[in-house]
Amino acid sequence: ATSFAAPPRMTRKMPFHQSSAVLAASIRVGSLILHQCLGGQAYCGSMERALDPTGQVSGNIKISFEFYPHTDNLQSPLEPIVGTEGGPGYAASGSAGGYLDLFAPLRDRRDMLFMDNRGTGKSQALDCPLLQAEANPRPSGISTCGKQLGDTAYLYDSGLAADYLAALLDALNIPVINLYGD
Repeated sequence: ATSFAAPPRMTRKMPFHQSSAVLAASIRVGSLILHQCLGGQAYCGSMERALDPTGQVSGNIKISFEFYPHTDNLQSPLEPIVGTEGGPGYAASGSAGGYLDLFAPLRDRRDMLFMDNRGTGKSQALDCPLLQAEANPRPSGISTCGKQLGDTAYLYDSGLAADYLAALLDALNIPVINLYGD
């Protein structure tokens, strides 16, 4: 299946500012265990959430994220930066390289976190071929995708994306963030 997304606005590339430190195979952040990924550049993780928090639609969905630790371990870290995509259908992980480049001067003391909103990227991406083929989402593609999703279409909105980000921050024990929305 392909992901529900127009072509990414920023493509993944290795950021120009990298730590010379080697990441451990896994780390605990809050209550979650994260595993080294992306060629040792980050830690990846996921958590299960109810597809429908009200319980009207059963099932769970996996929400995936990438965590890039700050690069200076000699100073106390500052609040992390969370980069998020507003859509429609873009995955934050697909823009990670651009975010890392943008915030490279701040990476020494700030962790970076990118969560793929439900239905995008590594968070169980939706497959809506007509909508994905359109350069700009058009009513026909949106309608077709909505019909394909049926009773679950309303479960892919910004409110639930914010709820899931809040749950992830709680699980990672991150009380304060700097949010960058794209």
